Amino acid sequence: MAKNPLYIVFALTRAVKVCHIYGIEHPAFNTAFVPLYEELTDYLNDSDTVSFDIEEWSMLHGDDVVYHDEDKETSIAFKLFRDGVRRITFSQGLTSDELLLFLKIVGLATREEDIALNLLESDLSNMDFYIVEEEDEPLSYKIPEARKEDVDYESKINAIIARENLDPHVALTPDLTPDELTSLEQELSTDGIELVLPQAITILVETLKTEKSREVIDGLAELLRTCIEKKDLHNVRRIVQTLQGYPELNWVEKIENETTIRSCRDFVNTPDDEVFKAFLELVAFLTKKSIPYLLRLMADVRRPDRLVALRRRIAYIAHGDPAPIATSLKTDDPATLINAIAILGLMQIKRAVPYLQSLTDHRVPAIRVEVVTALKHIGEPAGIATFLDDPNRDVRVKALQALSDVRYPAIYRRLLEQLQEDSFLKLDIGEQREYLKCLVANGGDGLTQNLRAMLFKRSLFGSRKYRIIRKLAAAGLAHMKSQEALAILRQGARHKNRDIRSACEMALERT
Repeated sequence: MAKNPLYIVFALTRAVKVCHIYGIEHPAFNTAFVPLYEELTDYLNDSDTVSFDIEEWSMLHGDDVVYHDEDKETSIAFKLFRDGVRRITFSQGLTSDELLLFLKIVGLATREEDIALNLLESDLSNMDFYIVEEEDEPLSYKIPEARKEDVDYESKINAIIARENLDPHVALTPDLTPDELTSLEQELSTDGIELVLPQAITILVETLKTEKSREVIDGLAELLRTCIEKKDLHNVRRIVQTLQGYPELNWVEKIENETTIRSCRDFVNTPDDEVFKAFLELVAFLTKKSIPYLLRLMADVRRPDRLVALRRRIAYIAHGDPAPIATSLKTDDPATLINAIAILGLMQIKRAVPYLQSLTDHRVPAIRVEVVTALKHIGEPAGIATFLDDPNRDVRVKALQALSDVRYPAIYRRLLEQLQEDSFLKLDIGEQREYLKCLVANGGDGLTQNLRAMLFKRSLFGSRKYRIIRKLAAAGLAHMKSQEALAILRQGARHKNRDIRSACEMALERT
C-alpha cells in the first residue's frame, strides 16, 4: 500500500459520500470504510499523526492541496469549513469505532446540525480538531435567500405540450444510441443488484433450510461470486457460512477463476479478523485449480500471521500433490516464489524435494534460505547439508540451525574438520557458534572427548584461533550438561594456562 496522504483523503471523501448516500448499514459503506481504515492505520504506523488543514473548498496536507471541490452540495471541505473546522488530525492508535463515529457525524449531518459541536462532544481520543467560533471568522460564502414563488406547474406543462404539439397519451421513446442504451441498462442492472442482493441471499438461505435444492445452491454460488467481485465482505461471509454445510455439491466452480480470487485482496487485509476467518473457510472448499491464483493473491497479504495461515490452508487443499504449487516455482516474483517454497515445506512430502533442489543455486539468497527451511520441514538433512558451502552467510547459518534441529550425524566429521581449518577464523562469531551448536547436536559417543581434545590441545593453532576454539569447545561441553562434560570444565578451570582457565570459568558460569 502506498503511504500517501492523497490516498487517505481520496478514501475519506469516498467513505463520507457513500455514508451520506447509503448510510452505515449498507454493504457499500463497508466496502468504502475498510480501505480508508487501512490507509490511515498503515500511514500512522510510521508517522504517528497525519493532519489536514481545511479551507473553504479545499483540504491541504502541508502546502499540498489534496482535495478541492467548489460545489457546496457535495464539497466535504465546505461542510467542515462552514461549521468552523479548520484542521483535522488523526493519531496513531485510531480505532475503527472512532473512525466510524467520525464518518457518521460528517456523512449523515443535516444542514441544521453543527458538525464541529458534534465532533467536540464525541469521544474521539485519537483525533484532534482545530475549530474557530463563527464570530471569529465569518464565512465569505453566504447561501442566497430563495424567493418563494407560487407557480402553476400544471398550466406550464399544458403550455409546453401545446407548443411542442405533443400527444400526452402516446408513450415517449428516448432517442438513445445502442451504446447509450447498453450503458444505461448496465447501470440500472448494477444498482438493482446492490439493492436486492441482501434480500435475494436471505430468500435463498431460508429456502435451503427446508429444501436441499441444486438450483438454490447454484444461485447462492453465483451470488457469492458477485459479492466477492463487489468486495461485499458482509454478504460473502453470510453465503460461505451457509454453503460450507454442502461440500459434496460442487458450488466452488463458480468462483474458481483468477478474476474472482484476485478480487479477494480486501479480504486478506481487512482489519476484521472474523472476515479473514470466513475467507479461510472459503479457501478450504477450493480445489487445486485455484492454487496458482491464490499464490498470486498472497503477494498482497501484509500481516505475517495471515500469510502463514493462508500457506497452511493452501497446503491443505493441495492434498499431497506438489504439482500445482511447483508450477509457480518458475516465476520471477520473489514473494510468490517464497510462498510456493514455504507451502511445499508445509506439505512435508518427499515428492517435493526434487522441486526444491532445483532452486539450490537460485541467485536470490532469501530464496535459498526458504529452501533450507522447507527441506527442514520435510526432514531432508542431506539436502540441507549442500548449503553449508553457500557463498551467503545467512544461508549457511540457516543450514547449520536446520541441521541442529533435524539431526544429521553424517555431517559430524565434516563439521569437526571445518573447525580446524584456517577459513574458520574468517567467519563471524555468530556463525562460529552455530557451527559448534550443530557439532554438539550431531555428535555421538566420542563428542565429549573430541571437545576435551580441542580444549586442551597446545599446538596446531595460532594463538588467536587457539583461544576461539577453546571458548567454543568449553561452550559445547557446557551445553551438553553431562557429568563427564562438567568434570572436564572444572578441571580446565584449575588449569595453569590462562586461556583454558578463562574459557572454562566462563562456560561454568553459564551452566
